[in-house]
Amino acid sequence: MTWNAALGKRIATSGVLVLMAVPLTAPAYAVTPTKTYPVSQVKKHNQPTDCWSIVNGRVYNLTGYISRHPGGSARIIGMCGRDGSSAYNGMHRGSSSAGASLKPYKIGTVA
Repeated sequence: MTWNAALGKRIATSGVLVLMAVPLTAPAYAVTPTKTYPVSQVKKHNQPTDCWSIVNGRVYNLTGYISRHPGGSARIIGMCGRDGSSAYNGMHRGSSSAGASLKPYKIGTVA
């Protein structure tokens, strides 16, 4: 048995070296978090299948979060392509758990 780091488990070996390809690319929706976006670009991402929103000066790609939002998808869909700061702050009032939920979806800031 040999430890296979790519699989995260021990595997049986027969003395044959097996190479595995591991993708090194990020998901298609991932964008460098330090990028800045003009409001006009955020406005173009206004569909449930391509949903960006501004919350407190930060830009989030919420496409993958829509179906996961505990309050229902409609609340996030209503923020697509818009500054959703008022809606977010009105509902969550600085909640650390809501902020933690958004963090992985941050793609940048507003220019």
